[in-house]
Formats: sequence, C-alpha cells, structure tokens
Amino acid sequence: MKQTPLLKKRGFYCFLLFVPLMIGACNQKSGETKTETNMENLTDTSSPDRHMQLPEASPLSIVTQYIGVTELTVRYHRPGLYNDSDALSNRIPYNEIWSPGHHLITKFSTSDSIMIKDKMLPPGLYSLLMIPGEKAWVMVFNTDTLFDIRQYDEKNDALRISIDVQKAGFTKDLTFLFCDIQPNSAIMAMNWGNVTIRVPVFINNEKKIIQTFEAAFAKAGKDDWQIYMHAANYCLEGCTTLDKGLEWIDKSIAIKENHANVWEKAELYAEKGDYKNAVIYGEKANELAKTSPDAARQKHFDDDIAM
Repeated sequence: MKQTPLLKKRGFYCFLLFVPLMIGACNQKSGETKTETNMENLTDTSSPDRHMQLPEASPLSIVTQYIGVTELTVRYHRPGLYNDSDALSNRIPYNEIWSPGHHLITKFSTSDSIMIKDKMLPPGLYSLLMIPGEKAWVMVFNTDTLFDIRQYDEKNDALRISIDVQKAGFTKDLTFLFCDIQPNSAIMAMNWGNVTIRVPVFINNEKKIIQTFEAAFAKAGKDDWQIYMHAANYCLEGCTTLDKGLEWIDKSIAIKENHANVWEKAELYAEKGDYKNAVIYGEKANELAKTSPDAARQKHFDDDIAM
C-alpha cells in the first residue's frame, strides 16, 4: 500500500517522540550496569574462579579443639614443601609480617577469654599472623579479619607474643594442631619443614562451669535436689572447684536429705583429704541407705565403708 505524505509526516513525528525514550532507557540501563560493576569491584568478583570451587595447591584446613567448654578454631591453608631439602627460608619472609598459610589470611577464634602464654586474649575472631625469626617467632593476633596481608595495620594488634623456635622432624605440609590436652590447658602447635612453634594456651574453666550451673539452678524447680547433686558430682569427677561442690551438695541436702547426696558429700570430703568428715558422712549415708529398698546400693555403701 502506497504511503501518503500525511502518513509519512506522522511516522516521522512518532520517530522523533520515540528517540528520547530510547535514549533515556539506554541511559538508565547504563546506570544499572555501572552500579553492578561497582558492586563487583567491592566484592572482588573479577577473578573467574570466584564463583567456582576448584582444587587448590594449598588446600583449606580447619582444626577445632575443645578445652573444657572453650572452643578454639584455626582456619588456614596448607602450602607444602617439595622435600626436606626445600628450605623453609625460601618460602617465608624472615623478620616481616607473614600469614602462616598461603594467599589467604589464617583465622583464629576462641569462644571464651584465654591466656596465650602469659597474656590474655578476649573471645572473638582474629587474623593470625607471624613474624618469623632465626631463633624466635612473633605470633600476632589482629582484630581485623583481613583478606590480604597488605591490609595489615599494627594498630589493630590485640596480642603479640614471642615463641622460641624448636627443631623437629620434617613436616611437608604446614600443619596446625592442638596437643597435650588437659582440662584447663593445651599446646597449640604449628609445624612446617623442620620447624615447630609450640604455644601454651590456658583456660579458666572453673568460672565457666560455675556460670553454667548457676544458670541451670535459676531454671530449676524449688524441689529439685538432683540438679545440685549433679553439679556437685561434676566437681567431684573433675576434681575441680571442690569447695563449690560442697556448697552445692549442702543445697541438695537442704532440699531433701537422702543416702545419695549425703554419700556425695562424704566423697567430696575424701577428695579434699578431710577423711574425718568423709567417715562421718559416709556412715550417715550408710544409715540412710538402710531405709532404702535398693539392696544393691546398700551393699555398695557397706563395701565402701569397710574399705
């Protein structure tokens, strides 16, 4: 169909009206793309492997250890040496700040306040860094959870300690571990090459235990003598906070005296070395047990008293 001059003019005017809309849409789209690009820069997703899980030359490792009720975790990467002739000095920068891992910063976390060597470290998440030396290394706990060692700022160090270097058998892959585990302490070690760094860690479990039980007491019923006995038994089994154990067993007895909690009191005194009171309460528990229908428990008390 042949277009008339009028239709041609109308088409031209429609085109003029449509052009600004197209330009505006393009500008708006360009702004959206710029914003996304900025966000990509902020999240550092320019590398194509950011969204892919690929094998790493220095694989991630996470080691977690409970000391009492305190959780300690080290999250790090494990670079390896080729063999025992591959000198560690070729891999680490001596007398400079260094992350004991690969390209990502090693992280350390603790759920409670701890003593590292002879200094206090509050609970939290830290970047774990080191300054290697010939005879001693400095271990650094920094409050910034860094991504890159170039972001390190000494002003944010929460703790620095010096540790003597020890020689050890060859370890191919950098390794963090906890050893010599005790109820209130452990050794945090880092082994690599023929070097080992061993750091003593101390935990105040008694304070945490008392807080845990007192929180449970607050929720217990007024006639619940068992919960106080359970707390006292924990002190007895762990040979810790025995005075608190005696305090708690007295509360159990005050609620309901029976052969079980009186015998617990005898055992607490025995653990403290107070054998005079241990015998007194042991004999009292034996008498209370005679009124119990549990013959097996009675025999148990008789045998222990005879000892």
